[in-house]
Amino acid sequence: MSQLSISYQHPKYVSDIFAGSVIIDCTFPTEGFHLVTVESSKDQENWSVFQSQVVGLNLSFKVLSPSKSLFFRLTMSKQPTAINIDTIIDDTTTKEDIENVIEEKCADVAFSGKAKDVTLTAITGLVATQVQAAIAELLAKIISLGAAISYEGQVADYAHLPSSDLKKGHMYNVVAANDKIPAGTNYVWNGESWDPMTGQIDLTPFLTSTDAANTYVALDASATNAGSDIVRLLGVNSQGKAISITPKAIVEYVIKSLMDDDLLAV
Repeated sequence: MSQLSISYQHPKYVSDIFAGSVIIDCTFPTEGFHLVTVESSKDQENWSVFQSQVVGLNLSFKVLSPSKSLFFRLTMSKQPTAINIDTIIDDTTTKEDIENVIEEKCADVAFSGKAKDVTLTAITGLVATQVQAAIAELLAKIISLGAAISYEGQVADYAHLPSSDLKKGHMYNVVAANDKIPAGTNYVWNGESWDPMTGQIDLTPFLTSTDAANTYVALDASATNAGSDIVRLLGVNSQGKAISITPKAIVEYVIKSLMDDDLLAV
């Protein structure tokens, strides 16, 4: 462990320049709130805030460098008694290191109220390896869930379905019927063969609501015998339109017909 020299450069105290990941031990002569700021630069001329620490009497903290080409220095409002620096030999970044840096960055924003005080590139460089590993793990999990369906186009018949350059989830619509599989069926490649899905259903033979309204008349519940089950027969009037017939209407029709033919004396 070695010491960093401090010089006064109005309006603050500035330390020597250092590089790499280090551990800083900072001690002040009196108890209080002393702001120690770590500044970073690539050219040693233009400096920006990398992280900040509020020190009481003494504090030990890490400066984890995301790049070998980055330089650092410390700035303080009051002169410390001593600043010791120790290089971190092992550059392996742990989860705890990442969490500490993120917490420090968040603390910087809370303390200064300025988002510009957070150097996001520091976090980005620090967690690059961990992010890549997390992405690889996530992709593996997605693949294990199965491929999503991807519509690839339409072919005339089953024989024209492609047999190469296929990925699980590729789907084609087949216009013609295939044996008992109806026309317009979508086929999905399951990794080994084409799996037919639901085909198109021809609804033209079915009665539509419009046709029903033009063909049938609504049932009239008041025309039925009180208290009895509603029983309907279908008849056709002189215009060829279907009508509903109640048992009472049938009896009345039969009686009227018999009377008209003089077959029933009243």
